Amino acid sequence: ESKPSSEDILNAILPPREWLENGKHYIQYVSHAEASRVDVARLREMLDQKLMERQARESGICPVREELFSQCFDEIIRQVTISEQHRGILLLRVRDEIKMTIAAYQTLY
Repeated sequence: ESKPSSEDILNAILPPREWLENGKHYIQYVSHAEASRVDVARLREMLDQKLMERQARESGICPVREELFSQCFDEIIRQVTISEQHRGILLLRVRDEIKMTIAAYQTLY
């Protein structure tokens, strides 16, 4: 039995983006590079900047805030999966459970 590589797991968790532009087909894979402390600090700064730029609400239901935090969480999952596959998969389960819970609350609301 062969154990899936972290690249295989990352591509399953965060599938590559595909698009057509000027008649050409492009595929963008998620980065497999490990994150440094500087990368983590930059991620936090970018999150704060995007929240301000897009005028996300600080509390309550806010689709902009939800989208930005979801993107940030996906990046954290990517970073953790590269260094420890099992933790990354566990974070994926947490992310999916949160998304289902939010969807249920929105349906009820």
